[in-house]
Amino acid sequence: MRHAIAAFLALLILAPARADDADTAKVYQDLIGCYVAYEQDKADSVVRGDPARGARRDAQIPALLVLLGQYGQSLGKKQADVQADMQAGMQAWTAGIASRTIDPASLAEKVAACEAWLKS
Repeated sequence: MRHAIAAFLALLILAPARADDADTAKVYQDLIGCYVAYEQDKADSVVRGDPARGARRDAQIPALLVLLGQYGQSLGKKQADVQADMQAGMQAWTAGIASRTIDPASLAEKVAACEAWLKS
């Protein structure tokens, strides 16, 4: 997974963030949240024996990585910074599950919200 992330971030087309998004930092954090949700849902699909859902996430993650790179770049972040933020998001999810501040059942709702937001 790490190699795929590095490859997508390294291949970014240097495009500016969408002009209609006034708060680039918030959008960036929301994208991190969606990345975490997609990766967690992909892992959950393996556990639950739902390869179609895993394939859907595999298809969605590359475009999300491009957006993360673009918004990160507009915030002055380098590839390593974006990767660190993604890793921190994954760790925060795991810590939230362990401390029971995140309900694992909320994952489906988070994924659906991300899909709707990213389509808009």
